[in-house]
Amino acid sequence: MNKLKVIFLSLSVFVISCNENNEGKSNVGKVNDSLLEIVKNDSSAKIQDDTSQTKNSSASDFTYKQTEEKNTTSLKDIFKQLEKPSSVYTIPANKDTVLICAGKTILKIKANSFVNEKTGNPVTGTVSVLVNEYYTIEDILSANLSTSSNGKLLETGGMIYIAASSNGENCILKKGEKIDIGFASQIEKEKLQLFSGGWNKNEINWQLVPNSFPTKNATEEEIYTEADRMPAFPGGETKLKQFFKRNIEYPKEDVETGMQGTVVMNLVVMKDGSLNDIKIIKGVSPYINVEALRVIKKSPNWLPGKIRGKPVNVKQAVSIPFFLGEERAMVDSSFGEGNTNDKAYKEKFEKIFKDKPVDDATVTDVSKYLFSTSQLGWINCDRFSEERKSRLVQYNVLLADAKEATIKIVFHKMASIMSGEQKGNVYNFTGVPSGKKITIVALKYHNSKRYLAIKETETSKMAEKGLVFEPVTMAKLKEEIQKLNSIKKL
Repeated sequence: MNKLKVIFLSLSVFVISCNENNEGKSNVGKVNDSLLEIVKNDSSAKIQDDTSQTKNSSASDFTYKQTEEKNTTSLKDIFKQLEKPSSVYTIPANKDTVLICAGKTILKIKANSFVNEKTGNPVTGTVSVLVNEYYTIEDILSANLSTSSNGKLLETGGMIYIAASSNGENCILKKGEKIDIGFASQIEKEKLQLFSGGWNKNEINWQLVPNSFPTKNATEEEIYTEADRMPAFPGGETKLKQFFKRNIEYPKEDVETGMQGTVVMNLVVMKDGSLNDIKIIKGVSPYINVEALRVIKKSPNWLPGKIRGKPVNVKQAVSIPFFLGEERAMVDSSFGEGNTNDKAYKEKFEKIFKDKPVDDATVTDVSKYLFSTSQLGWINCDRFSEERKSRLVQYNVLLADAKEATIKIVFHKMASIMSGEQKGNVYNFTGVPSGKKITIVALKYHNSKRYLAIKETETSKMAEKGLVFEPVTMAKLKEEIQKLNSIKKL
């Protein structure tokens, strides 16, 4: 990925503990602790999290979904068994907290943000925060979700559901308070905005949140990730490395323990050359991180980036190596004018970093679209499809018997999943781009049995007929839906 949108958030404390439902039941599944991090003071610490077994459409009641296969009496029961478990995190109400959730969504929650929904009184003690994340085709289909807003097709960058409770009572955000959300989208999209979701019968509809483009730097000025001429340290890369070598004071605490690695940070080179919005996105240790921040803040003004000859604000990634012994000598050699084009040198130098892999749950592995929301519930990071109206058609799928059925179409080259509107035995998909490769996913419940039909085709004005339904167990249904992740990485 050429562009890397990431956030790093510092706070004064980090906490998470295992959580149970309001009845004290303990049928929770253990989540690998590498899937969850809490960020504190520019460093990170792994912790364990317990995961509950369901997500409710209302945040007022946390219950647990039974994951074992059981008899179903409707499509609703099938979706209850299909949907993946929720995650519940216990946090202190009076401390700033950052959660990096199981699906790598980042939530920044300020201290004293919650109030009791019934009384309006500030919440004290702890808050249970329930989170569901939907970043794959499997996630979205299994939860019976789709991507449309008042009939208009959306392309999604991820969906989440957030609820909060304290002492068994529902919590909401205090008036004027917001939660920052970093969506873990894996592909680059422009014009993403925030949408809130509401259910109508068995379908979700997404409503645009006004003025909800991703948040920018505190300057509120336009910030670019690319420019005709990118920013540069005065004198170029070699001078930058020399600047680091002259100014870095290796923390004695890390010399004694042998701690070493590379600090990676994002910053914005402003159009006047000053550095702003400096954030560590991959740290090494608290001492090294502090030293890296101290040194970069000593930097002289850079040469600003330019677009069409005009200086602009540009986001830049900067790496600062901290190594000891032989590895330190190798890194130091790159500060000079040595021949870094030498193949053997490059291979040896790169091996240093390959031997020190970043934990796969760190912030650097995901691109982030950062939004702020003043409401909990269903939240979506989407954009409207940019297909021309002249190419939109009504696409119909015909069934011999549409009773207790649901149909969705999954687009192959768009991050979109659309639900059909049932009219008798016909499912209508309105405002569909013509000539697009899709996969039809149809699910039926008939005579106490589950049936699945999957067909790959293209959208057109011609009605689709002849779907072949096969009986499936819950295990087989989950397996077939999981296979659909290969269509596209959302």
